[in-house]
Amino acid sequence: MAKKQKLNPKRPDHKNAFWMMRRLWSEHVRAYLPQLALAFILMSLLAGTTGAYPLIIKYSYDMLSSGSTAFLWVIMVGLVAVTTTKGIIDYLQ
Repeated sequence: MAKKQKLNPKRPDHKNAFWMMRRLWSEHVRAYLPQLALAFILMSLLAGTTGAYPLIIKYSYDMLSSGSTAFLWVIMVGLVAVTTTKGIIDYLQ
């Protein structure tokens, strides 16, 4: 009859989800950490510029409905700046 082998107590059980995630992190994710950080930053900026569209449009609508057109050129420059920034971030991402 074959003798049952004892598991090495220093070696973790690799069927545990924690150890599987730790192995995934150490073997695959850590090598791409700078790229992942840059992607996270670019996604955050993209979300911010996407959220700026409704604010700019609301502000321009409020100004036009009140009859004031003094700072309308500032709103248009802001809209072009947000669109350009969004395009650059989308390209870099």
